[in-house]
Amino acid sequence: MAVRIKEFRTIMNEDGFPVLVQEMTCNYEGSKKMSSPDCVVSLMNKVFDLNKQCEEYFFMLALTTKNIVKGVFRISHGSLAMTVVHPREVFVRAILCQASAIIVVHNHPSGDPEPSPEDLQMTNRLSQAGKLLGITLCDHIIIAGDEHVSIAERHGL
Repeated sequence: MAVRIKEFRTIMNEDGFPVLVQEMTCNYEGSKKMSSPDCVVSLMNKVFDLNKQCEEYFFMLALTTKNIVKGVFRISHGSLAMTVVHPREVFVRAILCQASAIIVVHNHPSGDPEPSPEDLQMTNRLSQAGKLLGITLCDHIIIAGDEHVSIAERHGL
């Protein structure tokens, strides 16, 4: 099934308030419902080539109550070994598009999908922030080449 995937960015309007701007729309041959880590990995690799990137990228998928993708946001772009992410940048986008849940995804260009202590710490921070806001963090997935790790499956959320 072909679905339209939308990538957004946020900009400040003339009054200084953040607004969503659609950056890209593409057709994706797959499910719009993110029912497993494999669905998320397939989307991220086919649409954004996340498994082939030479630097770290961090994305957030905004979801409806039925885990259907409302939008995809590139939160940050870093270096070979790290990218900086703050919960504020993740959740302002989730709030603006009225997401009830999110999935975050980033890549490890090293080829090793094992979460670092910093990855686990970030996951915990995002989970706690989401609980305060009423936005569920469903998973944090790390993609490295042909492999991936779901932190929710491995460590729970």
